[in-house]
Amino acid sequence: PGDKETEILGKLAFIESVVGRYRDRQKSHKIIEATVISDSTPSPRQQPISPEKHAHRSILGGLRLNESGSFMETVSQIGKEMTPKYEQEVVKNLHQLRRENRIAVRWILLLIIVPISVFFLSRFIVFEPILDQFWDTNPENVEISEEISERYLREFRSVKEGLEVQEILGLVSHEDKEEKILEVANELFKQVGYRSLDAWKNILADAISLGSFILLIYLGRNQLGIVRSFLHRTFQNLNDVTKVYLIILFTDLFVGFHSAEGWEVLLEGVAQHFGLPESKIFVNGFIATVPVILDSTFKLWVFNYLTRSSPPSVAIYEKMNQ
Repeated sequence: PGDKETEILGKLAFIESVVGRYRDRQKSHKIIEATVISDSTPSPRQQPISPEKHAHRSILGGLRLNESGSFMETVSQIGKEMTPKYEQEVVKNLHQLRRENRIAVRWILLLIIVPISVFFLSRFIVFEPILDQFWDTNPENVEISEEISERYLREFRSVKEGLEVQEILGLVSHEDKEEKILEVANELFKQVGYRSLDAWKNILADAISLGSFILLIYLGRNQLGIVRSFLHRTFQNLNDVTKVYLIILFTDLFVGFHSAEGWEVLLEGVAQHFGLPESKIFVNGFIATVPVILDSTFKLWVFNYLTRSSPPSVAIYEKMNQ
């Protein structure tokens, strides 16, 4: 109770100081106003008030209105903070913010974990057994990739050459060698078929995963605003150096000097994922255009967004780029 009374007395003292300054300003304005009015009051021999004096009086009136409004806002805010409900409102807003943060974090995790989990579960539990069984029963209906055939053919030649060397050294008989070669050929042939169907397994699993992601977006469309606000608030709460570090890290990974090798590895992985033939022309053309577009777009975002929200970050960003 003593602390509460001390706090209230402190706020009252603050109000009194503000009111005192306001009274002093009112007195000074009254003196100025009286002087202006006395100067501008026409005597029987004087001319009417000039437009300049009318403007001067209007300016003084505007200043009085602005100061009065600012003072009333200050008093209103202080009075609001002194009410018993103010602390309850602050606590309520804090609880609301924490609840929104929990909702945002939960939905971000769901949007990441659920599609990935759906992909792996559907890929290895559903589609792989079905398509492998299809290859075992209908191998003639499966188109074998030339790249996969060459890879397993090299592996078969290596095994065959090793068995021939063992036969020359007398480590295995001719019959055992032929039997082993036939066994390896059958096993590699099955692996060729399974790997040739990997692209279809990945495509079907990707479709199911994308469907789950879209379903989450639809079901959580009301929470997307909370997620967006959470991300914006989190980014804004970072200090300027951390913001610039994350920006430069992101740009160097995708549009920096060494990003070409990263894009090449990424595109090769995407081609293997979907069973597409590798094309150096496409890869080089992609690397020559897309990073440039991303770099220009990102610089425009930095100029528009950070200039408004965090000017010091823009200054640090420009200095580090230099």
